[in-house]
Order: sequence, then C-alpha cells, then structure tokens
Amino acid sequence: MLDGKRLRRGHPAIRPMAALFVAALLAPACSFWGNTTDTSGTESDSGSDSEGSSTATVGDPEHISIATFNVRLFFDTKCNSGKCSGDDFEVVASASGFEARADEIAAAIRTIDADIILLQEIENQPCIDALASRLPSYDSVHLGEQGYPASLDTAIFSTLPTLEVVSHQDEEFPHPEGGTTSFTRDLLEVHFEVGGARVIVFDAHFRSKVFDDPGRRLAEGQRAGEWLALRAQEHPDALIVLGGDLNDTPGSAPLLALEGAATVSRVAAELDDDSTYVYGGNSQAIDHLYLVTTDAGEHLENSSVIFRILKNSGWSGFGGSDHAALRSNFAAHP
Repeated sequence: MLDGKRLRRGHPAIRPMAALFVAALLAPACSFWGNTTDTSGTESDSGSDSEGSSTATVGDPEHISIATFNVRLFFDTKCNSGKCSGDDFEVVASASGFEARADEIAAAIRTIDADIILLQEIENQPCIDALASRLPSYDSVHLGEQGYPASLDTAIFSTLPTLEVVSHQDEEFPHPEGGTTSFTRDLLEVHFEVGGARVIVFDAHFRSKVFDDPGRRLAEGQRAGEWLALRAQEHPDALIVLGGDLNDTPGSAPLLALEGAATVSRVAAELDDDSTYVYGGNSQAIDHLYLVTTDAGEHLENSSVIFRILKNSGWSGFGGSDHAALRSNFAAHP
C-alpha cells in the first residue's frame, strides 16, 4: 500500500508567474543547450516579460516552467556529523565561503528562472534559509530533510502558492534482492496551485553509484513510478512532473521501471544532447524531468534547456556544481 506522510498545507499570496524564457544577461562562459538560446549563450528574444501580469482568461492553459538542479554538496558552517576532516564526507564551510557559495547557487537559480525548481544536495534548513533570503521571489520553499547529521536533502523552491506537502522518506518498499528498502533521499512531493489548476511535483535523488546498490535504485524507480500513477488516478485534473538526479541513464533498469509503472514521457528526449553530467570523460544524462501523461497537462514542445559551462575540451556543470541544470516548460489546464 502506498502511504506518504502529509506534512502541511498552506496558501501563500499568489504572485505573477516568472517568465518562461531566460531574462538575465548570460555570462560568456555559459552554454544553454536547447531551443530558447543558442549554444554561445546569446539571449533569445522571447517577447516575454518576467514582471508582466497574465492576461489569460478562465479556461486558458497556464504556462509553467519547471527545472531540476543538483547544486553539489551545499554544506553549512557546522560539523554536524562530527567527522569533517581529511577524506571525510562532510566539509565545513568558512563563514565567508558559505556566503559565497550561497551567492553562487542563488545566482544560478535566478539564471535558470523557473517557476518551480527542484534542488538536490542541500544539507539542511540553514542552507535553505540562506538561499531563500537571496531569492525573495520564491515564496514557497520546502525542504525534504532526512533527519540525520550531514544528510544531503531535496528541496523545492517555487513562485506558486502551496496546497500540500507530502514526505515519502519514512516509507519502506521491497528490495529486488529481498527485504525492504527506502528512498535514499526524501522523494519530496509538493502540490501547487496556479490559475485554478493543480500542479504536483516530485523531487527525487536516487541512490548514487558510489558504493553502489543498483537494486535499491531499481526499487526507487519502481516506487516513484507507482506514486506517479496513483497521483494521476487521484488527481486526473493535475499537471504532474517528477524531476531530479536519478543517477542513471535512459534505458537503464531504474528508469525503465519508473516508465513501466506510470504513463510518462521524459521531456529532455527532444534534445540532440541531453547530457547533464560528465563521468570518466563521458557525458551522460542522469538528471531528468518526467511528465505524467494526462489530459490536464502537457509539455511544450522544443522548450527544454540545459544549463552548463563551456570549457576548452568540453563542458562542466553549472553554478559551481558538477551537474548541469535542466529546465522545460509545461501547460496546465484548469
């Protein structure tokens, strides 16, 4: 039986949606791979105004941009695990280093310019607070806290009012090799409202391949897909999107399990190059956005953009991370 933990409901003030296209000056080193910018990072003329108000009438679809970004090891200034030296996993930032890192991540989020952004590898509430103070336009902020020292958590920032928040961190489900397992990081589920339409997003960060447990990642894919299918059944009028660092590539067993459990489409498949991470010199797509197929929501064709930094011999991640960010546009039908 699927049983998520509902945390809270809220209705913050509705504010105008952010523009669907990049509205910031792009640094020369940036490359946004997709159809809203060219590969040199030149800004496109979308005709959109990020501060403009909507003129949509009742029944018109609401356009929403959703992004995923693994920010990479955003730790605070305290040694929460008690092991923060040498080759230990947790790294303690200096006060100035923490502020600089928060500035860097916040600048990246502003450049991505999504109405909803799914983040991974955020340590705790102080890290979230540091970002939120720099990003006042994101007035719906939620952390999927794992609850142990130096955990790397999921988080969701949005410009949209929150209806409901559901945590999946405490649930257990079958491991294919026997026994049970759980989500490596909280599968954070948040419901938003825009123009009378419900938008449901899931922020996922599956098991990494360091000290790998492929069976756990497979189980995570299966379970995440089951949640998508259930929410589509419960909310046939909702736009439903899952995104995050799934730590596996298209055609892998975990992604096939997710795709087999729910009727979904992987939106970045429309790109010629959808890679978001470089490992061993090879580019691969491990950060994804999946849309659940319903009559209430659709992906806007040719809207996917990948944010990365060009280097002499290739590219690296974005905003100080080793991951690129991925953003795409959707329509929700009230």
